[in-house]
Amino acid sequence: MLSIKKVNVLKGLRVFMFYGMLAALLSMLTEVQAHTLWVNATDFTPALSERSKSTNIFLGWGHDFPVQDFLKTSDMKDYYFVTPEGGKKDLTPMAQEGFLETKMEYTKEGSHLVIANKKAYTRGKVTRIAFAKAIINVDQSTGDVSKPVGQELEIVPLKNPGLLRMGEYVPVKVLFNGEPLPYAEVLATYAGFSTDRASAYVVHADKEGIAKIRLIKDGDWKIELKHEIPDTQKETDPESETLRYISSLTFEVR
Repeated sequence: MLSIKKVNVLKGLRVFMFYGMLAALLSMLTEVQAHTLWVNATDFTPALSERSKSTNIFLGWGHDFPVQDFLKTSDMKDYYFVTPEGGKKDLTPMAQEGFLETKMEYTKEGSHLVIANKKAYTRGKVTRIAFAKAIINVDQSTGDVSKPVGQELEIVPLKNPGLLRMGEYVPVKVLFNGEPLPYAEVLATYAGFSTDRASAYVVHADKEGIAKIRLIKDGDWKIELKHEIPDTQKETDPESETLRYISSLTFEVR
């Protein structure tokens, strides 16, 4: 028969193994459910008038669209918007930490693109690089937004969502370093769909890197994409083994 002391030791080992396995599982889940960066707006289709010449922009970071975790200005590499003519204007947050809310001031109608790129950072052996883009259709304009802005991992809308209605499809092209990313998994969701990290729509791009997302609900939408490659250069951290790129596109369906 086992002594009481030996039984207690065995129980202790089982408890230790259980919590060790649980910690490993949680670590794996954290790796799978990587943080996403996205752009929010108080109004994705703001009016243009003497009284209305701006909309407030703020950033989302985490998993739960439309808002979750805070950021710092020091986390950001780029934060600006592109005018319909192709000009770039920097965005300056009102506070150094939080949702990095800022006022985007425009002078004419047209489709503007808000760009937010986060600095690369390493956790464990994975270096994460996040990009975000949003379409702001001033005065309900529906201009061309299909020109890439040069993000390493980018979601390029081939049709302005402002032209589309609920039930229609928005075609996007996914690019990695400017080249089509064939068969990539593309996720999409809308504000209010779920608080459980679920996606409303999942599709794979074709061999040309083109995916079509059905807009099953009106409101604010987020499309996102992840891509991983081996970290051979180790520019951010010598211990890094994987580069994980994450990109998003946000817009409104009316």
